Amino acid sequence: MAPLILSLFALAVGLSSPELLHPTGIQVYQCQTSRGYSTASARSHFDELQDHCPFNQAVPETEIAALSQLLSRASARRHWQQKIGQNLTFCVFSVGESPHQVIISAGGYVLDLTAKREYRVVRPEDVLRYAQVYRAIPTQIALPTQIFVKGRKLTYQVVQTTPTGRQPQVDTLVLTSFGPDRRKIVYTFPTAHYTLHAEQINLGYSYDAHSAPNNSSGVFEHDSLLWIHPPREGVYAVLELSPYPYVQLPAKIGHQWSWELGVGDQWGNPQWVTWRGDIQVKSQYQITGQQWLTTPLGALHCWVVRAQASSPVGTSSLDMWYHPAYGFVRLNYLTVQGKSVNFNLVASTVVPAVESPQPPNYQLYHLPAPTSKTE
Repeated sequence: MAPLILSLFALAVGLSSPELLHPTGIQVYQCQTSRGYSTASARSHFDELQDHCPFNQAVPETEIAALSQLLSRASARRHWQQKIGQNLTFCVFSVGESPHQVIISAGGYVLDLTAKREYRVVRPEDVLRYAQVYRAIPTQIALPTQIFVKGRKLTYQVVQTTPTGRQPQVDTLVLTSFGPDRRKIVYTFPTAHYTLHAEQINLGYSYDAHSAPNNSSGVFEHDSLLWIHPPREGVYAVLELSPYPYVQLPAKIGHQWSWELGVGDQWGNPQWVTWRGDIQVKSQYQITGQQWLTTPLGALHCWVVRAQASSPVGTSSLDMWYHPAYGFVRLNYLTVQGKSVNFNLVASTVVPAVESPQPPNYQLYHLPAPTSKTE
């Protein structure tokens, strides 16, 4: 159960030795007991509580929002003063073929009815994260898994089309993950409830299906976000002026955030635009919905993220389709010079990782603003 709480809601502390579970989804149900329970008495009434929480219809979105407010109000109180109460949240976590039944109280207690164990959230931010997840799941969501394990290879077909409509250029681009970056690059990502300090995973790019990676980049992956530095060799350097692939998790329709990037004049080119010194590229992101995509990996249910970027040299946009098991399945750019660059994921494998390419001759460094970085 502890991996469940850690992966979904971050830093929950188990009050007893947890069993290893690998949940694949979560569904929320209403649960009303015949009487209120204190957190202490509930421990000895697992069977009774289970009888009051039958499988029924899922909680509608309006009731999930009300529960979120309750959790937020309860987050500042002392846990041992909490009553579990009569109106509870009954969750069924799918674990392989077997459902795993869990109750979550307003005070932040987690009662595992299947394993008959108790766990407790220790920080107010963690209770707020329960609320954030609830608002995102009117029925069911897939849980994120680690995508960029060492040796992961993601193969994209890239189609580039100019505004004049000339024959599109089709490339094959491969991302290879080499695990944590030896340079120990750590970056700060402010989120809604806390600040995340994430360590970069080293990526290598190759620009055809067979060559070894020859360009180094990075990705930040955490249960609260996925951020990828796009390719930047040759014609791909124009993507420095576009929004970066970035999604904050857990995904929720309507969620918005911003990000800034300082871009030096070495990334300019007469083919698109040139400038002197550093400029700021400001990006705004929003999760706009969910959509099924038909891909070579099968039919994938994705979150749709749209982003707009502006800078002194122009505007650009990026539409992203994010899947918890594969990351960004599709990326549709419109660059500052009006060129469309579309990435479509066509293969995902894990292979013995080759050696990481040499670090590039530039350094990542921080700007004073907390949401900015320059390279």
